[in-house]
Amino acid sequence: MTLIRVYLAGAIAGCTDEAANNWRQDIIKLYGGLGSPFKFLNPMDRDYRNKHIGPEEEKLIVGLDKIDIASSYAVMFNYTEPTVGTSMEGVYSHMWGKLGVLICKTDKGLSPWWKYHVNKIVYSDHEAIKYIVEQHG
Repeated sequence: MTLIRVYLAGAIAGCTDEAANNWRQDIIKLYGGLGSPFKFLNPMDRDYRNKHIGPEEEKLIVGLDKIDIASSYAVMFNYTEPTVGTSMEGVYSHMWGKLGVLICKTDKGLSPWWKYHVNKIVYSDHEAIKYIVEQHG
């Protein structure tokens, strides 16, 4: 079985542990168990918050995230508020031709940049997973 690699993009900087981690852990627990077709790539595995970040660390953080995105089939964007890092991941994943799925509460007022750079806008994790499976075939 070929695993469907999915990068979990969403806010980290300035977030509480719960805000940065809980939604990612919930997805991994619900959809990434034994026998699952998914391999989730979680940038929180490299949590950089509350650490000294110099130029070398910045290169490493961004570089490893870009490698994960490039090696993924799809990117799930948890959109709770505009963030620079998540927005840049959206453009980067689009440039690589990755399947992009934006999870948000409403698309009212959503930037046209997001609408352009993702394949689908959904309103729940379940819808995002379903769409990824459908597209993967």
